Order: sequence, then structure tokens, then C-alpha cells
Amino acid sequence: NPPDSDPPKGLDWDMWVGPAPMTKYNPARCRLDLPAEGGLYGSWRWFWDYAGGQLLDWGPHMMDVVRWGLGLKMPGSAAAGGGKFVFDDCRECPDTLNVVFEYPGLSVLWEHRQWTDRAPEPAKSHGIEFYGSKGTLIIDRLGWEVVPEADGEKVAPIASDQQQVMDEEHLRDFVECCKSRKEPVAPIEEGFMTTATCQMGNMSFRSGAKVVWDDEKQTIVDNAEAMKFFGREHRAPWTLPA
Repeated sequence: NPPDSDPPKGLDWDMWVGPAPMTKYNPARCRLDLPAEGGLYGSWRWFWDYAGGQLLDWGPHMMDVVRWGLGLKMPGSAAAGGGKFVFDDCRECPDTLNVVFEYPGLSVLWEHRQWTDRAPEPAKSHGIEFYGSKGTLIIDRLGWEVVPEADGEKVAPIASDQQQVMDEEHLRDFVECCKSRKEPVAPIEEGFMTTATCQMGNMSFRSGAKVVWDDEKQTIVDNAEAMKFFGREHRAPWTLPA
């Protein structure tokens, strides 16, 4: 919890803050040693002025796969609970958070605990679990596996390459679509829905109440407190192009 101070030589604090509200310089807002999941992350991620915490940091990566796998659009509602229970520092975003996203016929649960790098599955720091009537499909960035419901024995994953990194494939697809004008595998509309879904979770947490999405109006309804976090004015001279 360092005190406010003058910015170090070479840092244009006004430019670093950008369109966010101006505050006094504090090294905790822009350093690389506030822990998350056992690693070192840019600490700006844990301040509401600049980001949305773990849910808006890792959430789009995970929730995008969930939506894709289940064929989901926007949730009907989101209800969140959590807080800053472990880290005694100046971060603003919760180090522990649970969010229930309700869709027609099913629920999706988001969980994060920044103070441990262990997920419910041993030896996994992150991942997605699809629960079915005959087993559970577990996915992370290294591969996937199926755990049968009957006896709990793990089935060897069909994909043999557990270290495959898809960054190059995504970049190649994007560049090729720029040339061909075809729709990429991850179009901007999907990015919007995934990000908006995660934002709903944060809006519920920050307002202390469930948020409901009106798909026709493309907005949150019946929660004036949550709507305070729907957007904000940009600090001059920055503007958000329409």
C-alpha cells in the first residue's frame, strides 16, 4: 500500500491515465507486482478506473469458449457475490468472485480466487467445465479431457497435442479475413456479447443486486445503480467516437 507520490522520471502520468479520471500518481496503479493466480500482472487490472478486475481480464477468454460451446447469446440476468477477502492492499476489484449467469434452460457459473492458483481440478490454475448427464468436459489452454459420470475415471483426451498454442491461427485467420473480407472465426459481434456478459457480472457485484438484460433494447433494465457503471464520461481531451 504505497503512498501517493510524484511520477517517476520518464512517465507522462497524464497520458498514462488517459480518458480515466485523474488521480495522484501511485505506483500500485501501474506496477507489475500485485499478484493474481500466483503470477505477476499489470496492477492497473485491479482498479475500476482502468479495468474490470479478473472477470474482465480472464473472463472474455473463458466465457467466449463457454458461449461458443453451448451456442449462447446474451444471458437474461447475472447475480454476483464476492469481495476483497484476502489481499490486504489497495486494489479495488474483488480478489474473490462468484457470478451466476442465467440463460434459457441452463446456468453458467463464473468463479475466481486470485489468492490461489488451484482450480477445483488438481494441477489446473484455470479452465472451463461443461457438466453433462454422462460426464464432464474439462478444457484449459493446454487441452481437454472427459471425466465419466459413472466411475470418475479420466478418459484420455483425443487431442494428443497438449501444448498447442492457437495465437498464430487466430492471427492468420484475422489477416486472411482482412484480405478476403470474409467473417473471421471470432467476429466482433461475438466479442461484444462475451465482453458485455462479463460486464453484467461486474455491474451486479458493484451495484449489490441482480442485473437483467433486455435483449431488444440492448441494455440493463430495472437497476438504476447498475446503470451507473454502464458507461462513463471521458476526461478531456479524450472522446469516444460514435
